[in-house]
Amino acid sequence: MHNFDEISFVNDEEAIGKWAHFSTLHAQDSFDPDQAASGEGEFQEIYFLPNGQKYWIFEGWTKGSLFTHFGGDEPIIQHKYEIKTINNSKFMLLTSDASKVQVLMQTSDKKFSLYEIGRHDPIDSPFIMDEAILGTWTSIDWVENIEDFDPETLCNDTLWLKSVCFQPDGSAVRVYGNETWHDNWTQGFLIDKVKVTASAYIIKTIGHIEYLFLEWKMGKYVYGG
Repeated sequence: MHNFDEISFVNDEEAIGKWAHFSTLHAQDSFDPDQAASGEGEFQEIYFLPNGQKYWIFEGWTKGSLFTHFGGDEPIIQHKYEIKTINNSKFMLLTSDASKVQVLMQTSDKKFSLYEIGRHDPIDSPFIMDEAILGTWTSIDWVENIEDFDPETLCNDTLWLKSVCFQPDGSAVRVYGNETWHDNWTQGFLIDKVKVTASAYIIKTIGHIEYLFLEWKMGKYVYGG
């Protein structure tokens, strides 16, 4: 999908609200809610926010189409949708690829705000100095658990987070790819003012070298649960 920014938004009041996975169909099958299989869906729930607003991997929507983007150099994917009302329930048939259709059922027609659908942390903690954290830390690896880290076997992945600079006044600068984010910090936590999260950090010395371990609280945490 190219030139996504050139697509004009067309509203669809029927689509606005919260949709939950109901079933998955083969593309050629007709939908019957009484006989639908309960196969796993590509998306467990989707919020269609007013004005086509995007969040997390959902790049936005316009009447008849939902757009997703999984980050980095991945392409923006267009998913066509059709809405059917059956027995007073509203269903969305979302074409995920040429072979299958995901069916979602509307569980709310509320006009949610971006803030409402996210998970948030308390971020109003007072600033407490931590001399050990001051300076710039450069990303070298990511792990599921701290104990999984081995400085001898670093990952070969391209790390989206490039560096974090903790400054003495409680401000912090994060570099993600070509983007620079300005945040705050206090002892033990990096505070994201936009996503409203507090990511815990800890410093460990391994082989006479100090390593900073920082919680990864991005879209999957905020919007994916």
